[in-house]
Amino acid sequence: MIRLFISLDKELGLEFNTAKIERFSECKLHFIKGEVIEILYEDYLYIFIDEMLGRLRNIPILNNRNMLGKIGKWQEYYYFESSYNEKHYKEIDIMKKAIFIGTESYGLFLYQCDGKIWLEIDKGFSELDKLNPLEYFSDPDNYRILLSYIPTEVIKEWKEQLEKIEKVLS
Repeated sequence: MIRLFISLDKELGLEFNTAKIERFSECKLHFIKGEVIEILYEDYLYIFIDEMLGRLRNIPILNNRNMLGKIGKWQEYYYFESSYNEKHYKEIDIMKKAIFIGTESYGLFLYQCDGKIWLEIDKGFSELDKLNPLEYFSDPDNYRILLSYIPTEVIKEWKEQLEKIEKVLS
């Protein structure tokens, strides 16, 4: 497993067969918080490597400080009326540029704000929720799982680990 450390007790993990690394190797993305391990997504290894390295090599700058920690509000904009989306096309565009990994149930976003790099992990809307999508996404406490500052040195470590896998895949 590749471990992308976020803090002392939080990390992302990419689990795959390290003995036989291939482009179409099955891979699981974990969010590890202390002893709790949650699988966020499963896909082919190259998908994770391509998307994560693509973002790490081009981290967007968030100029709208009001969106810090709230990018996940726009991760499922298709639930909203088109007129609402038209009014908020800038926020939706920023969200799309910040995607680190997008899954069916979660959005992971990586961006710069105020000279720092931030990782935001957000849970998507569930039809089982008692709120409608607009109510659900109106409060980050409903969807935000993590907002964490990631030091530049940590980003370099992530990049190095993922680039080693990228070389094997090419």
